[in-house]
Amino acid sequence: MAARNALNSVGLELRRLGVKTAFGTAGTFKAPLMSQDGMQCIGVEAEDGTQWKADVVVLATGAWSPTLIDLEGQCVSKVSSGSLLPANV
Repeated sequence: MAARNALNSVGLELRRLGVKTAFGTAGTFKAPLMSQDGMQCIGVEAEDGTQWKADVVVLATGAWSPTLIDLEGQCVSKVSSGSLLPANV
């Protein structure tokens, strides 16, 4: 019960701060959206074609990261699971 209440509180606060969430194909990662020079991730594209643009994109997928994007020479995954959260800062 306490864990559920804690998660509900976090969700309510995130909504209050303007964080948007999506589920199903609108919330399923397809590809990163890159700046024109290809040097910065500016959002993500979902499976249904929705483009979620953000000032900061956090890729928190741990060991799954290399299956989603090419990380060669960029980072080493050390965690086993997570999710992608585009965030406007």
